Amino acid sequence: MDDDSYKKQKEAFVSNFNGTTATEIAFVTSINTLSVLLNHIGGAWLCSASSSVSWKFLVDFVTLILPVELAVTLLSSRVDVLFIAVMCTCIGILIISDKTRKTKAPQKISLKTFLATPLAGKRPFISNFRAYVNVCTAIGILAVDFTIFPRRFAKAETYGMGVMDAGVGSFVVANAIVSPEARGKYSQYRGAWSSVASIIKSVKSSAPLLILGGIRTLAVKSTAYQEHVTEYGVHWNFFFTLAVVKILSTAVLCLTSPSISGYIAVFLGVSYQYLLSYQNLGEFIIMGVDGTGSREGLLNANREGIVSCWGYLAIYMAGVKLGQFLFEPRSTVRAWVVVLIQLVALSIAFWGLLGLSQYYIEPVSRRMANLSYVIWMMVFNTQQLIMHLAVQLIWIFLKDFNLILSSSEKPVIDSQIPATYDLLDAVNRNGLLYFLLANVMTGIVNVSMATIYATPIVGFTVISTYMFSLSLVVYILHVFNVSSKIW
Repeated sequence: MDDDSYKKQKEAFVSNFNGTTATEIAFVTSINTLSVLLNHIGGAWLCSASSSVSWKFLVDFVTLILPVELAVTLLSSRVDVLFIAVMCTCIGILIISDKTRKTKAPQKISLKTFLATPLAGKRPFISNFRAYVNVCTAIGILAVDFTIFPRRFAKAETYGMGVMDAGVGSFVVANAIVSPEARGKYSQYRGAWSSVASIIKSVKSSAPLLILGGIRTLAVKSTAYQEHVTEYGVHWNFFFTLAVVKILSTAVLCLTSPSISGYIAVFLGVSYQYLLSYQNLGEFIIMGVDGTGSREGLLNANREGIVSCWGYLAIYMAGVKLGQFLFEPRSTVRAWVVVLIQLVALSIAFWGLLGLSQYYIEPVSRRMANLSYVIWMMVFNTQQLIMHLAVQLIWIFLKDFNLILSSSEKPVIDSQIPATYDLLDAVNRNGLLYFLLANVMTGIVNVSMATIYATPIVGFTVISTYMFSLSLVVYILHVFNVSSKIW
């Protein structure tokens, strides 16, 4: 089979899908947070301060990465079984650690005291959420090229939602909630020169993304690598979208104020949907300038990537507002329990809006980043944050009530973050490098083998090896206190 024929088969293999349901995506991705709980409990039991770095890495990989990989590959049709298995493992470890300790540890505090437990400073649940956005994307971009990855999880062609449709939107939210505007470092921009300086700084910080986007485009065009043109366009890609959204967000907030980012998000989302529905912008994205789907001209060739930045900008602004809420000063467990309840209420409201938007306006479309997609991204990412925060609070509860001891029968470390908890920190520390390596390694795998003909076992083995190697690189850098900077 020649390269051109295989390329066409590969493009057909990842195209023309309608996705699945928002509830299935939410359930499948809930394995992320359950894996964190497994890592907390299992890591505290299996590892100690004297454990080797290699053993800690292995425990982290098996508990944090492997369950997520299984959920979208071998066990994608039985995620419920995987969910129960992980839960039973967590409970089993708690029971075993209680039965095997030599003396019963007394309950040291009351519920009232627990709620008053100091909990300020670093917010591990946000770090975990951001790391898993990277991890899930890394798994998805390679797994989608194998038959072991369900087609319903692949990106929907025009309307619909698959697991992979959440990728770029989640990246935008993950960046927005820790942006300077969200953390209160730039509460407002003063003066024209200050605004210009901020925009220039934003362009400089986005330069690596623009460079990587250009390199990816050149690499794809110079090889027989498959292209899914309706995803972003002929030349556009994920890196360009992230860079443009960051630069535009800085410019918009310089002209307005971070304090009204929520209102800006609503205005952008609604006005963009108006143009899509009533000013033929949606028709332009789908059919092009001449109505035939042609790709002549730079704008027409990249219409999905360029125009959808409007929708992603709305997501970014909503993410900034969410981040401002999460970074408000709070000092006790009780305060964070209240936050958890508030986030649940917000999630319910977003679910309602999503249903109304899909019924009365139009279904979710990542290709256009329409209003329904904007709302879905807030539903999806708010849920992820809820579950990560819940896991953090559960861990503190187990620790403070002395319900989990390490294998050496010594109390778990006083910090809210277990000693074995390094891999997700490593991913966050070198996030851009991690994602870059994931793209490079995905390309190497695709040019080295005919992925669409690989058996499920071969596919799973390749994906596991790829994720192990990717994790090991950033883990080693983290152990040696190395933060990569490419600009």
